[in-house]
Amino acid sequence: MGFGLLFLGYFIATLMSNHPYGWATQIVGFYLIFLALARLWEYKHSFKRCLWPLVLMTLCQAFLGFRYLFGETQANDIVSLFESIEIDSLVNVVFVTVLMVFHFLLFSSIREIALDVEDELIVKLARRTFCIVAVYFFFNITVAFLPRTGSAMPTLTLILVLAGILYPLFVLHLLFRCYARICAPEDKEMVQKPSRFAFINRMREKRENADDRIEEMFKKSNSKENQKK
Repeated sequence: MGFGLLFLGYFIATLMSNHPYGWATQIVGFYLIFLALARLWEYKHSFKRCLWPLVLMTLCQAFLGFRYLFGETQANDIVSLFESIEIDSLVNVVFVTVLMVFHFLLFSSIREIALDVEDELIVKLARRTFCIVAVYFFFNITVAFLPRTGSAMPTLTLILVLAGILYPLFVLHLLFRCYARICAPEDKEMVQKPSRFAFINRMREKRENADDRIEEMFKKSNSKENQKK
């Protein structure tokens, strides 16, 4: 359905991008996220809203990559044009802002599709994860506006770095839950053998019920589109 690919892309774009060439890793992750969204908006059109923030985030990282590779080349006219401007800081501010918007739209779409299939667990997880991510971004913005010479700045910076590693784990947990509990109607044709463990069979039963609701929702959406035509 797309949640598995979304999980992989988000993992690459966040937890695997903490290195000097992290901008390149993030671009790869964003591309996988785009492929995942292209699958998901077939079932919920609101996932399309995540596309524009994703494009802006990719452009920001591409620009930072350009600065990293060619920033020391004095003969480059384009780089020389921005030498007197703190363009990197501006790009980082834009990136953080757009990243916050992306998360808000993503969680909103996940919550909508969870409401459609009546999966209260996913709804609660989406709400909780949004609150965690919102606190992180609020803290990030607050630290950015504090004086750099303050005695508490090293401690706040360390907390910010740790929080930047921690909040993606909550998002990945949400995406994994979506992958485990919500699937496309066509995936129902795959027959699974009963598990030895009762709780796994109960989880599969709940997932099948959710699949039925997705299929019914998908049929209603198609019928409405046909009526408009």
